[in-house]
Amino acid sequence: MPPALAVGEAKGLDKKRASLKADAILDLHGLTQDRAHALVITFIKRAAAHDYRTLLIITGKGKQGSGVLRANVPKWLDTPQLRPFILAITYGSSKEGGEGALRVLLKRQR
Repeated sequence: MPPALAVGEAKGLDKKRASLKADAILDLHGLTQDRAHALVITFIKRAAAHDYRTLLIITGKGKQGSGVLRANVPKWLDTPQLRPFILAITYGSSKEGGEGALRVLLKRQR
């Protein structure tokens, strides 16, 4: 199993790759945690199947910056079910929502 993911840690990653336009975007605003979790799993697996490399998942920041989805999506991405697809996670740019959005970089699938 690869090392645990931490948002913002992308050691050795080309900065250009981390700022490329997203191949696909998933907006989780207004969803329940269960529904959001199911969609994240489907989204990541479909994106990997299409050989997408850069994704954006919009979680929102929540009230006072303590949103449930904002806290849990990185944990979901680090599970054995999804971790093999993930290279790194960073926060979105200010235009994308900053800490209310996650830029997910996928590994090349072989």
